[in-house]
Formats: sequence, structure tokens, C-alpha cells
Amino acid sequence: GAGYLSSNPISGVGYRNFALAETTISPQARKFGSARAKVTHNSLVEIFVETGLVGGLLYLAMIGSVFRRLLKSRGRMKKQRRMETRVTRLCTDFVVVSVVAFLIGGFFLALGYTPVLFVLLTIGVLIELGDTASSQRNPLLGHRRQGARSLRTAP
Repeated sequence: GAGYLSSNPISGVGYRNFALAETTISPQARKFGSARAKVTHNSLVEIFVETGLVGGLLYLAMIGSVFRRLLKSRGRMKKQRRMETRVTRLCTDFVVVSVVAFLIGGFFLALGYTPVLFVLLTIGVLIELGDTASSQRNPLLGHRRQGARSLRTAP
């Protein structure tokens, strides 16, 4: 993996081309004319080798950005005492733990392009956007502004 990255540092060997690189440009393939296709067994190696340093760093930045925003959002939610904030904080915890579990599993499996990570990151972004809107007391989300009267009548 590191040899392919050093020979193609910017663009990598191409999306989903690790197995092709193993059968054509690996040292065994050069020596014997062909080699058995292998997988990386590591998501980060897979991403960096196939997309190069640019793609690998963008991949890490995407995950890190969502992760950082979720933790920051969770800190804001901790200060609030509303029930919906507690539920949202619990969902945030689930997404954070799921992303961490995915990354740990990614050290042993080639899961770099699976939709599960992208779904989790999307849920994380939506939670953060909802928390940001909620903390700004957005009336479109059902929160009343200070001094606004409710449309409900008292029983």
C-alpha cells in the first residue's frame, strides 16, 4: 500500500483500483507476470492509496469536521434542560459512538467507501444543523420567541 502511495502521491492509483494495482504493478506481478488480487484490510490505507494524499486528507477532514461539530453541538446541548434537547443529545452520542466504532472497524476492514459512514455523517450534520437552529430560537422549528403569544387557548 505504501509503495503505491509513494509512486502516485497526488492522485493515487484510482478509485477502486487497489486490486488492479496488486495484479499489475505490484513487485510480485512484475516478477512473476501476475499476482493474486488482494484487499487492503484497512480503510485509511484504501482511501489514501486509491485517492492519493489529496483525497485521503479530504476524507479525514470530512470525518473530523463532522465529529468536531457534533462534539461542539453536544456541549451546547448539555447546558440546556429541555426534553427534546436531551433526546437530541442522546442521538448525538449514538452517532459519535457509531462513527468511532466504524473507524475502529476500518482499521481491520476495507470499508472506506461504504454508505454506512456517509449516512452517519449526514445524520451528524443534520443533528448539528437542527441544534444550531434550535439554539437560535428559530420560530419555523416550533420555538417561540420571547414575548410571542401561543395560538393555543388555555383550558
